Amino acid sequence: MDGRPARGRRERASLIAFILSLTCLTAYAILQLLYLVLPLYVFSGDVEGYVGVLSYRLKIFGQGVRSPLLESLAVIAIPAIISIPSAILSVIASYFKWRQGAVPWIALGGSCVATIASGISLGLKTPISIIASRVVRNYSHSTSAGHIVFQGATLTQTPALCMPVAAYVFALASMILAAAYVLAKREQSPEPIE
Repeated sequence: MDGRPARGRRERASLIAFILSLTCLTAYAILQLLYLVLPLYVFSGDVEGYVGVLSYRLKIFGQGVRSPLLESLAVIAIPAIISIPSAILSVIASYFKWRQGAVPWIALGGSCVATIASGISLGLKTPISIIASRVVRNYSHSTSAGHIVFQGATLTQTPALCMPVAAYVFALASMILAAAYVLAKREQSPEPIE
């Protein structure tokens, strides 16, 4: 027994970890893109429109409303935006050059960037949720002519609101799997991985 079957199984297992890492990184990129582009809240009634990370459109009683805070979210989201092409490029580079020594480090780096950027995306939910809850408040008003009661507004959460958590899980899984692959490769070869 020279240990070849066991070594073959370890190599297969590390290759599966690498492929799963790239799959998780791809899922992260898709979920992150959808989260940034799709509306998170949809309004109807006295307030019409939607609010998302990169765009919003609000009309209160038919009048367009601007929000400097919502407009600034696009700037805050820049790391999350940049992480999407970096994740995709990491997957593409890893796919075409997966036998070369530097590729595991590229995949690990892309996964680390994705994990950090998905944390930023999670933080973007809070100001959007606060604004959405304040926009749907009751617009009843008392005047000298009496009390005016408006129909109110309804707020609908979209499935995109759950995507940053899922993206974070996939980014973290990708990072763990890529690290496992790098460690397995290091264990298999005595020379350092480039």
